[in-house]
Amino acid sequence: MYDYGPRNYDAALGRWMNIDPLVEKYFNISPYTYVANSPLRFIDPNGMEIKYPDKIIENYKNQLNQSIIAINSIVKKGTISSELGKKLIAINNRALSEISELEKSEQVYKVFADKSDTGGSVGYDKDSGEITVSIGTNDRGQIYHEMGHAYQYDKGKVSLLVDNSGYGSLYDISDETESFNRQNSFTDPDFVWKDKEVRTFGKTMTPPAYESLPSGPIDINSKEGKALRNKTIEAGKKDVDVQEVYMGW
Repeated sequence: MYDYGPRNYDAALGRWMNIDPLVEKYFNISPYTYVANSPLRFIDPNGMEIKYPDKIIENYKNQLNQSIIAINSIVKKGTISSELGKKLIAINNRALSEISELEKSEQVYKVFADKSDTGGSVGYDKDSGEITVSIGTNDRGQIYHEMGHAYQYDKGKVSLLVDNSGYGSLYDISDETESFNRQNSFTDPDFVWKDKEVRTFGKTMTPPAYESLPSGPIDINSKEGKALRNKTIEAGKKDVDVQEVYMGW
């Protein structure tokens, strides 16, 4: 339970435990819901009002929808083939569909701009229980990459360390390969990296990345995932803090 002054928030339920002091302003929304049941789009820092942290998701969705319109147009003009057009539209629709799922998720995702984080990142905020998604650029592919990691978390494919230092034991090279293929699919829908190429690319990064990642796929239903669930249960029995979190923990 978190005390925000005007109201108390239960992160496990995703609900305020007191009626919104501004209930008359939001008469069409339950006074107990958190951010109008759309935690990916809004934040509510004091338990009273809904605010946009940034318009990243709104702009991103607009970009995707405008891209679909543009693709249909150039297909009609014969600039690109119908087959290529269908592939590109499917990529944009997949991104929109995943955003929609995250907006409806019981988990709160806080998406914000951070120009100092050029590569973007996904982390866990222990104080609020939110999954933070830092976006360092407005590039559509880069946003798709990081939102892909958020989607992986929502589906139990990755876990996050409680100290916000990175991913946990469910993170494997296939998660990164999937996200890089997402990122590059907007410019080349036939672009497909394999795990080996991602590891090679990681060596060129500063500092080097991905070399130590397990092969996978590892998720909450794998052997490693079951071990993580058991570890979480034991931590609860002993009343000690967990070291990493996963969807539904």
